[in-house]
Amino acid sequence: MIFATNGREALKVISELKEEISLVFLDLIIPLKVGVSCLQELLALDPSQKIVIINGYHGEATANDLMSAGAKLQSINLLSLLRS
Repeated sequence: MIFATNGREALKVISELKEEISLVFLDLIIPLKVGVSCLQELLALDPSQKIVIINGYHGEATANDLMSAGAKLQSINLLSLLRS
């Protein structure tokens, strides 16, 4: 497990180690890089990367912003995700 304390650090780590990273947890309210922008850059690095977006806020605008950035919204079973 690799941790990053802000968006810029996350992008740097993922760009350097993308072959070793199979799953990214991304908080939308991440310091130094807005979550939607960070999502766009992560998908530009690897469009097939599995990214779980964590969001304490909700609403239609947030979902629309995420889908415009390339997210596919779906519910997940965390136990199944951990097993895959």
